[in-house]
Amino acid sequence: MLLLAVPATIAAQNSASAALARRIADSTLQQGLNEAPTILLNGMDAEWYNTADGRYYRYVQTLLDANAGAKTPPAELASQVLLLCRVTQKDAWCRSAALLDSQLLAAKDMTAEEAYTAEPFLAEYAAVFHRDGDSAIIAAQIRQADRNPRPRNLGFRMMTLASALPWFPKNAAGRAAAMASFRQLAATAARSQDPASGLWPDCLKPRAGDSSSLDTAGSAMVTYSLARGVRLGLLPRRYATVAERAWQGILSRSAELPASGDQLSAGALLLAANEMRLYPDSEMGLGSRVVVDGWYNSETRKNAAGETVLFHYKWDDYSNPGFSLLGHIFRSFGVATDTLAIAPTMANLAGARFYMIVSPDNRSKTPDPHFMTAEDAGQIAAWVKQGGVLILMENDPGNADIPHLDILADRFGLHFNNVLTHHVVGDDFAMGRIDDTQTGPPFFHPRTLYMKDTCSLKLSKGAVPLLTWEGDILMAKAAYGRGTVVAVTDPWLYNEYTDGRKLPSNYQNFEAGRDFVRWLLQQK
Repeated sequence: MLLLAVPATIAAQNSASAALARRIADSTLQQGLNEAPTILLNGMDAEWYNTADGRYYRYVQTLLDANAGAKTPPAELASQVLLLCRVTQKDAWCRSAALLDSQLLAAKDMTAEEAYTAEPFLAEYAAVFHRDGDSAIIAAQIRQADRNPRPRNLGFRMMTLASALPWFPKNAAGRAAAMASFRQLAATAARSQDPASGLWPDCLKPRAGDSSSLDTAGSAMVTYSLARGVRLGLLPRRYATVAERAWQGILSRSAELPASGDQLSAGALLLAANEMRLYPDSEMGLGSRVVVDGWYNSETRKNAAGETVLFHYKWDDYSNPGFSLLGHIFRSFGVATDTLAIAPTMANLAGARFYMIVSPDNRSKTPDPHFMTAEDAGQIAAWVKQGGVLILMENDPGNADIPHLDILADRFGLHFNNVLTHHVVGDDFAMGRIDDTQTGPPFFHPRTLYMKDTCSLKLSKGAVPLLTWEGDILMAKAAYGRGTVVAVTDPWLYNEYTDGRKLPSNYQNFEAGRDFVRWLLQQK
């Protein structure tokens, strides 16, 4: 039995949460399950995205491969089928996701647990494939789900909304009603929380002093939902206190791994632990917005529905060249993510704290690229001068436009040299290894980085280097008015070299990425 005392500090609680999550996830790997409920699979997905440990992704992939021969995979695997569709871009998984979407969209009379399996998947599928009309159906299914007022049902209902609502378009039909339901359930949870333990009993009218019916699994579900709702702006900040009290109660009462076979409890605790491990950082960027460029890098591809969509260094791209994991890191600090698919102006950068231009297209990437112009550079520079933080991530000359981006970068004394450096042949990862032994900006700990096929920087006007390797400046910073400009010679935080599926585990791009974002949040 693993008993964890109530943490004395938030940092200690974060450490305890991460340790509990890792222990449950590793135990799940050791059991080698042939099937698992949705809640446990979602917990394994969360552990993957919060640690970039590729073992957890491979566990889910192996489980799905075992069901690959089925005409339609079980509904319990719906979210993971869609995940593999998005990560691998393979037609087989995307076709399976489409079949599950059709099947679950027509489902009637779901229990609370069945709704948790179906609705977040349906909402994400609708968002990925631009099926805005589905939102009214999804919202109606959520309303009709089992109303049994036991805390585990309360937990499933709250998890359904906490997981589905972030995928709803802002003005989608049914979103306002779903938001109102979520807040009503949160209020119910706050009123019914046991004052002594911080947990929720097995009925919503606890007898004074009776802790025998406290439901740890149901309490973990409610805790996860409240914490996630607050972090993503779905619930008022006051519910963070309710989640914090509950999680301390769970850790102090008995935060042991669930008994063998109790996969539902394992999943609930794993999800709650992964959400609460983000708690210490979740307010750092609250109210901030990071905008990634979709104009200078406007590469497109066809998705599984035949639609032409932006990809390559984009938040919603889960495949190798995407920034989905970097987007998750920003959001874990409370920063909202957005994309600007038109030329930047002072007006359309208003409200953004960060603006990222990454590997602008050359003619090998896009037949008719949008090159940086002096007029655009003037608008961006004016925005920086007023306090914006501009992040420029270049690439090597064969994969990006360097000369035109220098129209902007040169204003700040950050000149990208139109050269190829640190070339990597195939998967000889050692050729791209960077041993950053310093402990200083932008990293808070020594990290081993990976960058493949970079350019280099030449500095002037008071710009200062942040990372130098083998004689080349790879990162630098410049102050400009009330703002800051950061230049990097490679888009090094894209999924292929961050999410743990490809690079050996001794490389630390993910951990360094968290350091990088934390440091960005400290810039004026």
